Amino acid sequence: MFSSSDRRRITLPFLSLLIVLITAGSLEAQSRIFNGTFDSNLSGWVTAGDVEWSPVNASGTNSGSARIFPDGQIGLGFLYQIVPVQPGERLRFEGSVRVDGETLALLTLAFCATNNCIEGDAEEEPIASEGFAIPFGSGFQKQSTLTTVPPGATIAVALLLPTVQFGGNVYYDDIILSSGDEPIVVVTTSPDALVQTVAGGATTTYTLQNIGTTPTQITLSQDGDFFQQSPSGFTLEPGASQVVTVTALPATPGLREGRLIPQGNGVPAGLAIPIRVLTSEPPGGPVEATPATNRVDLSSDAGNPAAGSVPFTNSGTGTLRGTVVSDVD
Repeated sequence: MFSSSDRRRITLPFLSLLIVLITAGSLEAQSRIFNGTFDSNLSGWVTAGDVEWSPVNASGTNSGSARIFPDGQIGLGFLYQIVPVQPGERLRFEGSVRVDGETLALLTLAFCATNNCIEGDAEEEPIASEGFAIPFGSGFQKQSTLTTVPPGATIAVALLLPTVQFGGNVYYDDIILSSGDEPIVVVTTSPDALVQTVAGGATTTYTLQNIGTTPTQITLSQDGDFFQQSPSGFTLEPGASQVVTVTALPATPGLREGRLIPQGNGVPAGLAIPIRVLTSEPPGGPVEATPATNRVDLSSDAGNPAAGSVPFTNSGTGTLRGTVVSDVD
């Protein structure tokens, strides 16, 4: 069993990480970790200290999580699970962690030659470790890394360990270890909102990239009949990007909203990219729109939205029609 020094040792050193944002989706069924979604209990995990099953869950698709709660000591309470591996394998390790209170949560994958490195044998250090240090935040925070099993490793240890735990709770959920030899499609640039005349023809673009390790075939579908996409399908090699052009079709005046829907292996489940097109007749005279103020400052508590408004005055003779866009996420 771990001593406090053993637990510090197995989580270090952290190597360079390639962090990507993905959804668990189909990977959950392929995970080598048993009960990483903590459906109804902590079965499959070795536990120590103040650990219990909790009905709190990260994604709403499973019924619980592992809760480690405070006891006034540093790092007391942890879980781990051992998984056989082979050197040279590409693996994806991911999880969702919620940190409440003055606590730092560690999510670590340690590679070892034998079980001795998790049983307190000071002569055997982990060969390498990958992981995340997750601070206090609002709700569950998802992290993921791609890694290669180092030479000499025969097992991987998934370790869920809070540290500096003087208050609050830590919840672990959706712990997944799966093959890293797969495509991963992400949106690297998003389309702009479009403004056009009734004749149509306004264009914008968005970009898809495959940051995975294998090729994938992408087909584009859509929600809305007021635009078209080109190309409508393509192959994305590992590391490659594809720029897709969106062209608005002729339409009567009005604001239309739709979605661009990439489909294919490696595309996150439910991915849909919003698109907005405002069609209007050209103004009958000059438009001179002036904001009432050149700056609006907003604030809110963590996890809550902040809202404000900017009044405009049109001192021209033509009617102002437009759509609002932002230059940040």
